[in-house]
Amino acid sequence: MKHKRRYRRYRNKKKKAYILAALILCIVIAAVAVFAISRMAGKEQTSKNQTEVKALVINAEKVDESKLKDLIESAGKINQSVYTDETVNTLNQAKEEAEETIQGKPNQEEVEDSYLNLVNAIQSLQKK
Repeated sequence: MKHKRRYRRYRNKKKKAYILAALILCIVIAAVAVFAISRMAGKEQTSKNQTEVKALVINAEKVDESKLKDLIESAGKINQSVYTDETVNTLNQAKEEAEETIQGKPNQEEVEDSYLNLVNAIQSLQKK
């Protein structure tokens, strides 16, 4: 009789341990799933915003020198200390190229290329 009681207690403890382990495993899986979904949603949102801005630039009927000058001014007002050195260098290089384009006698394609490069440099800025 004592043997049967001991065995039942042991079996009940073992069941409780399995149930607890299963619950912990479910919680961990749920946490990983929530984390993964939030990361994917963030990437999708960033990608969507970049695509929209590129579409606006590409679909613009005509990018003239005044729009390029305005964009250069806007790029000059960006607080560069917040962003990584690599992305700031890319921005500064694109800004310099755009300024050189304006100083010369650019054709429409050169203006559009400089504008698009500068927009891409601004979009690619990454915070430290």
